[in-house]
Amino acid sequence: MSNNNINKLDIYLITSITLIGIIFRVYLIYTNYNNQFLFISPDSESYKILGSNLLNLQFEYITDRTPIYPIFIEISNLVFKSNYLSVIFSQLIIFPVLIYFLFSITYNIFNKRIAIYAITFCILDISFLFFSLQNLTEYLTAFLILFSIYFYVRERKFNLFFYIFFAIILATLSLTKPMAIFLAYFIFIFLLIKIIFFIKSKKLFDYLKLLICFLIFLSIVSSWSLYNYKNLGIFSISPANFNYMIFYVKKINIEKKINQNNSNVVMCSSWTQDICKIISSSGKEVEYNHELPNDFKKLTYSEKNKFYRNKSIDLIFSYPWEFTKDTLKRIVYITANISDQSILKLLNINKLEDNKFRYLDMTSFKKNFTSLSFQFIFWLVNFTLLLFTWIFFIFGIFKIILKKITGINIIILFTIFIFIFFPSIVGIGNARFRVPIIPLILIYSSLGLDVIIQKVKNIVYKRV
Repeated sequence: MSNNNINKLDIYLITSITLIGIIFRVYLIYTNYNNQFLFISPDSESYKILGSNLLNLQFEYITDRTPIYPIFIEISNLVFKSNYLSVIFSQLIIFPVLIYFLFSITYNIFNKRIAIYAITFCILDISFLFFSLQNLTEYLTAFLILFSIYFYVRERKFNLFFYIFFAIILATLSLTKPMAIFLAYFIFIFLLIKIIFFIKSKKLFDYLKLLICFLIFLSIVSSWSLYNYKNLGIFSISPANFNYMIFYVKKINIEKKINQNNSNVVMCSSWTQDICKIISSSGKEVEYNHELPNDFKKLTYSEKNKFYRNKSIDLIFSYPWEFTKDTLKRIVYITANISDQSILKLLNINKLEDNKFRYLDMTSFKKNFTSLSFQFIFWLVNFTLLLFTWIFFIFGIFKIILKKITGINIIILFTIFIFIFFPSIVGIGNARFRVPIIPLILIYSSLGLDVIIQKVKNIVYKRV
């Protein structure tokens, strides 16, 4: 760890890397300024409506969204007054802070060299680049995850101020991305174990501080649960979870039925509580009513959720092998997908007619490899970067396990686990759901790269 102090040259290097990341984003915003639809998704409008209602103190809008990102959007609109681009400007402003958090966390856990690798990888990741330019929760979630870990890593005294502010950060994170509530509960259990087993001079005040922290967190997230209870009859920060689960499990059943007709479900075009529209491989839209009871539409939101929950549990037990296989498939999708097509669209470059190589179709791969195009090279370079990112990640994990795994390593690895595992269970699988943890993955990928570089250096020195 010699030469680990940060000097002027390091500051220039870190600043240059950050500026390159900003330039990428500014260029894509500037060239698509008149095509704001490229920066929005089907989720964007519901975020905007909820944020507007909350800032106008209207608390009767029925939604399964959580409030932080919608409020973030509306505050951005008040500042920049540029409709859907407003929040993109805000996300551009927090980008340097995010890079600082990533550098600081990696620097404190490992060293300066690995921290520079991490921020360099971060500006090169096209999925992270694309979703920083979208009206979606993932980028703000990544920022808040890094903020919470940064705050924990930098703390030395663990005084009452730390616990109060930490509770607010964790609650804000949970009300941005609901699955983060599992991370919050894990951290509370982790801190309790730390006090019980690893603090030598335990005092009653240590337990009291943690209790205060938990109660503050609980009071903040419960306020939104009460909002949902008032409007939907469900005491939950995100009532949508059961809907996603039933869609996922029903999708298995739908696939089994449609496959009998030599068709294949490739995506879901829309989902409500009453019907699911499936697009088959032939391009036809197929509606499936889930074998709903006749009076289903008369049921309350709470009763519908209860119906879906019970149905999903029954189906999981009816098709356990299909459920497991599909979950593993979703994990692969989340970890292996890249946003090359989305970036090409922002660059105003048409996608190839035959792009099955993106799904590792070898016939398509050979065809495009023999007649190289920019689109194919762009995908190949970025897919190779992702592949090496995961290879280096594995080396990094082995390194910390063989050396000594610390508390912060456990927290970070658990965060990576839940953000990959939970979306996979409920049937979601694309690069979007990897975005919140991309910086965390890159911390260990950078460690793995450093391990390999140092090994190669040692071999070369010995030969010399």
